[in-house]
Amino acid sequence: MNDHIFKCEEDLEAVILSENKDAFAAIINNDLYEVTGTPPDQNVYFHSDSCFDLFCIHVFELLAENSVELPGKSFRLSLFTGARWLVDRHKDAWDSSRFIAAHGRLDAWLKERPMFSFWCGDISKHIEFSLSRRKMLRFAQLLSKHNLFRLTGVLDELFQICNKTGHDIKESEVLHLLEPFREELKTNRIVYHSSYLIEMLHDYFTTLNEFVILFYTPSPKIADWKYLENMSSDRFKDLFYWAINFASAYRRDRYDALRPATTRYLKGCF
Repeated sequence: MNDHIFKCEEDLEAVILSENKDAFAAIINNDLYEVTGTPPDQNVYFHSDSCFDLFCIHVFELLAENSVELPGKSFRLSLFTGARWLVDRHKDAWDSSRFIAAHGRLDAWLKERPMFSFWCGDISKHIEFSLSRRKMLRFAQLLSKHNLFRLTGVLDELFQICNKTGHDIKESEVLHLLEPFREELKTNRIVYHSSYLIEMLHDYFTTLNEFVILFYTPSPKIADWKYLENMSSDRFKDLFYWAINFASAYRRDRYDALRPATTRYLKGCF
């Protein structure tokens, strides 16, 4: 969502709906993972390390914030917080309780700051600090892109976090932290959390779809969709139309088969 492209709030809604539609199809995707087991003790398995990396990248793209400029106002939104902004704009006009519950559950989980710890054998130190799950996902997607400049930024952040929490880490030691940090982050934490995360993401996306269908489509006839008239260009109208079309036409049985009923052991505070 680039700055200065929105002429009205309806333009912004069209982009939020369209990008959430794309995120839904990219994340809740049987090309990435399969659900195993029987309810209520299910989990997910990614088909390959590359599929897991792609999952990490797609999830954080949903959470990454950007500046948004509207006439007379400026704020920061992600696709995730943008969806809540959109629904809150219309919550008095329709029952949005299912979406708000699904969004709130995922939002609260992302904000929790459990202790994160790992052993770095190269420098014989046990490292421990609190880290929000949202930040874990941010680090996971950066480490999934294999870009030297991004890794430099990760190392700088890791160096600062360690020293702010009382660890005496020298600049010459910080590179030694990268591999044990990556191992704990991706192979242990994110893999462990992925089943419950996918369950919550599925609920978020499907309840947003329900809201979209109920609120924006008062009639099967597009000519009756007065909301389109408020948008500033045909491009935004096209984005809006395809988002509505996806919400109305997606195969619920296909997507429901990709929602794990996660075993209680994977819903812990780890």
